[in-house]
Amino acid sequence: MSATGEQEILTECRERFRLALAAETENRVEALTDIRFANGVQWPIDIKRDRDIDGRPCLTINITDAMVRRVTNNLRENRPRIKYHPVGDGADVQKAKVRTGLVRHIEEASNAEYAYDCALESSVRGGWGYIRVGSKYVEERSFDQDLTIEAVRNPFTVYLDPNSQAPDGSDAAWCVVSELIRREDYRLRYGAIDSTGWSYMGDGDNQQDWANKEEIRIAEYWRIVPKMATLHLLSDGSTRFADELPRAESMEQAGITSIRTRLVLRKTVEWHLVSATKVLDSRDWPGKFIPVVPVYGREVDLNGKVVRKGMVRDLRDIARMYNYSMTAKTEVYALMPKAPWLIAEGQMEGHEAAWRDANRKPIVALPYKPTIGPNGELMPPPQRQPPPQPNAGFA
Repeated sequence: MSATGEQEILTECRERFRLALAAETENRVEALTDIRFANGVQWPIDIKRDRDIDGRPCLTINITDAMVRRVTNNLRENRPRIKYHPVGDGADVQKAKVRTGLVRHIEEASNAEYAYDCALESSVRGGWGYIRVGSKYVEERSFDQDLTIEAVRNPFTVYLDPNSQAPDGSDAAWCVVSELIRREDYRLRYGAIDSTGWSYMGDGDNQQDWANKEEIRIAEYWRIVPKMATLHLLSDGSTRFADELPRAESMEQAGITSIRTRLVLRKTVEWHLVSATKVLDSRDWPGKFIPVVPVYGREVDLNGKVVRKGMVRDLRDIARMYNYSMTAKTEVYALMPKAPWLIAEGQMEGHEAAWRDANRKPIVALPYKPTIGPNGELMPPPQRQPPPQPNAGFA
């Protein structure tokens, strides 16, 4: 690849990355809050700090995670599956079964269940997740490749074309996927490490920035390049693009002619692996869609702005209210005295240990020392007071 073409790809990748970042920042911030909330970070930082300093309870009863797991566990019991149906000319049930069997093999070999679970878990908690379709060599001594269905553990590393509207992302024109790899692996594969890097990443993907002491970030840049091509309808009923036609002599010998043509917008999917300053690798993907499939939770189009969220977003205030009420209830009950005894001064003398354990041990009898009042009268024996009643509001 020429230096001009390489720079063009890097510039286009950065510009599109910034476009996705600008469109997704608000959704990313809210999704991060949702994920942390479902993971137990449910108290505002300043309130929790003040209560910790004062030694006051700050309870988190995580009912949100329990509600989320009800949904995700149900999805695990009924995972989606790819199935072929015979529809159209030349299709039959047997061919559909064979192709379904091939897909089952791909799912089993690539542990697709984990990929489906990751995508669904991310969409339920944060609002969206992703599944990737890829390929890998069968073994290190082979040139044969198998298709794979791969998981995306961190959906924030994916920056998909914000103009995509299809629920499966099939209309996306580009996509950027960032990844952190070890510096030793980078040197082994691509040589010297870049000295500069991108100045920022998106929320949920910026913990390590573009590079750190142990790792360096690279990015996969997928793009669809449309080109006008001439499609030929041949006399034998087949169709071929102009660059796929055999030589004229071969067509004449076979008695095949072009009987009709039309212009077609032909799409090529390109894959580029880029670092901060150079293109590390490039190739064409043998398909017509970018192999990154989004799994969305709830989508709302608010005057052209797409808001995505999972089920945690609307549970946050309910969970906070529950945490506040249970903490206040616990705090009040903890400060309430246990059922006290009303005694005259000196009646515990000589029996302090027994009275000290009166509310902690099942003592059969409590001895006391009779005492004389200031006017010479005999003071009544100790009397137990009724225990404090629970707060009606808490009940």
